[in-house]
Amino acid sequence: MAAQPPVADFRADVNLVTLDVSVTQDGVPVPGLNKGAFTVAVDGRPKEIRIFESGSAPLSIVAVFDQSRSMRMSWTALQRSAQVLTGSLKDGDELAMVTFNEHVYDRMPYHAASPQLMGLARDVLDEAKPDGQTALYDAVTRAVNHSADAHTERRIVLVISDGADSASKATQDEVVELLRSHNVAVYALGLFDPTEIGTKARVLRAMAEATGGIALFEPDSSKLPVRLDSLLQTLRARYFLGVLVNAPTKGKREIRKLRVGAIAPDGKHLRTHHRPEFILEAAVQ
Repeated sequence: MAAQPPVADFRADVNLVTLDVSVTQDGVPVPGLNKGAFTVAVDGRPKEIRIFESGSAPLSIVAVFDQSRSMRMSWTALQRSAQVLTGSLKDGDELAMVTFNEHVYDRMPYHAASPQLMGLARDVLDEAKPDGQTALYDAVTRAVNHSADAHTERRIVLVISDGADSASKATQDEVVELLRSHNVAVYALGLFDPTEIGTKARVLRAMAEATGGIALFEPDSSKLPVRLDSLLQTLRARYFLGVLVNAPTKGKREIRKLRVGAIAPDGKHLRTHHRPEFILEAAVQ
């Protein structure tokens, strides 16, 4: 990874806001852009881009795996997917794992990518037996909290689930607001047809959209490893940007609107997708 300039002196009144950004032209991803191709505006005001990576930034991933009763038929495919995930990690990446039914289980703290990690992840999932209800919101909340222990700036919450929440203490609104105030990006795979009544595809979409991530759906669990591999390739192809934003001083949280622009070498404006806003905490007095 190319050396980056110092981000800043992190004072209580300054926040780093990071963005996972997809750039497309006519629906096709545009690779190879440099930092000068991008602009970032916060509440309409331009900001200096202090972190820039074109797909090479190390990843800190918290994998959130559904182990509720309905996952029994899909569990073998999920275990294979975990092998795909660990096999895709590169030097500098790290992985933590959470599983959930009506409870949330901290299966593995962050471990750096290594040849041994695949076996460790396999052993971790062998301990998890699909049963019980679905506390998806509580599990994502736990994953966001784990992200505070990450050793990299690009923090990913990877969710694989086959159904709607049925047992969380947290609500959908609460978990989405939490995501809007943290530097994480949610990438989700729903093991169901999003057009089916009762599947609540909108929940995974809402979490992904709040963070600039992606929600995909695959009703055939045997295809889960392939779909996950595709999702991980998409994640790697995205750009990663960071800007510094002043914290509010009014003693309450405030919303900052975000806009990322990108221009092709031929001068054409490109389509970007990223988190639309960020909730900032008040500065500590």
